[in-house]
Amino acid sequence: LDYSYAGYTVQEVLPDGSVQTLGTAGYTITGTSGADQTNLDFANTRYASIEGYKFFDEDRDGTWDEDEKGALGWTIELYLDGDMNGNGILDEGEVADGVLNGEAVMAIDVSGEDGSWSFDGLYLGTYFVKEVMKPGWLQTTPELNGDGVFKVIVDESGEVAIRAVSADPSSYDELPNDGMLWFGNDMIDGPGVRTPGFWQSYLGQTYWDGIEDNDGIIPGTGNTEEKEGENFAENDVFWLNYEGNYKTDNGEPVLQVGDWNFNTLEDDGGAIREYSLDDALAALQGETSTKGKSSDYAKLSTVERSLVASWLNYMAGNPVDAPAGDGEDVAYWIDQAIMYLEYFEPTGTNTRKVGAEAWKTGLDYDGDGTIDESGSAIQEALDGWNNSGELDGFSVAFDGDNGSDITAQAYYDAVA
Repeated sequence: LDYSYAGYTVQEVLPDGSVQTLGTAGYTITGTSGADQTNLDFANTRYASIEGYKFFDEDRDGTWDEDEKGALGWTIELYLDGDMNGNGILDEGEVADGVLNGEAVMAIDVSGEDGSWSFDGLYLGTYFVKEVMKPGWLQTTPELNGDGVFKVIVDESGEVAIRAVSADPSSYDELPNDGMLWFGNDMIDGPGVRTPGFWQSYLGQTYWDGIEDNDGIIPGTGNTEEKEGENFAENDVFWLNYEGNYKTDNGEPVLQVGDWNFNTLEDDGGAIREYSLDDALAALQGETSTKGKSSDYAKLSTVERSLVASWLNYMAGNPVDAPAGDGEDVAYWIDQAIMYLEYFEPTGTNTRKVGAEAWKTGLDYDGDGTIDESGSAIQEALDGWNNSGELDGFSVAFDGDNGSDITAQAYYDAVA
């Protein structure tokens, strides 16, 4: 080009859907005789979209069946891989102020009536997509009983490649559903867990007194009709599980904690811890029951309170076999609590040294040569489940005391 072009600027005209990554300011022509201008380069990439669906997975098979509906109002998060440590994965951590271990929440979307969600206008890079789990729900896909993360790569052409998914961000697995970005969930079964405070209340006691037709009825309070279902047990828990054939002592029901078969027999390999109704109520009230100790170095009364409430929550119909991610389920922690309390049944064993060690680090309660769970770990697990339905940060039971959970369950029952 001759001198007449001096001062002109060369710029690129972008096609729709593309973004310029090099030469955005253009290049000025010098127009100097005999001087070639080189490296006037332009580079582009195309915008990409990441999109998928949320659905109610009623049969929990991890696949969106024709008769299952999209889920409205669920939050989906998009993370841009900062790759802070060069490992190319979404590192484990908790979201705080929009940051997950140095990787920021880039965008959020809320699923529509048909369950659809999307993120548009994305550049070249690696992204991670996850849903925000709700209390009282379990994930069925991409990771059953987990919190799955999709890893999505956008290349230079704007093509989207879904590479992997896992509930454990340190290692990614094969994609479910032929690579469809689906998040499936189902409401956790059961009427909802209740706190020790509920079970010791006059209302709560009507569900475990062995009387079949007084559930929720408290004389002198105006509660004259039974409350069954709709966040309450379907019947008195002794009748619900034993059909009236429960163990009695002087005509009164005996609470057999650990009777997983509900046949009054110790025949499933685990120990059964028995309580009269008075002893069970004393345990729920945090008092030293007739099984109690004068110096509670192992905090037995604390563990016992959570154990009795957990067993009543199980008898009320709440599942205990859903693991918390890759961890243990509630049934495991109930059995551990029984072992813990039975170990200290001889009064003299709860010394200051032994009790404190059991509470803090655990001991070999069953004599098999391995250290069993500490009292503090048992208490943390069962207390969390009784109070919110959570175990190790995972929602594994419906929370019967949470008004928003109750509203959500009613909505689910209506639309799913």
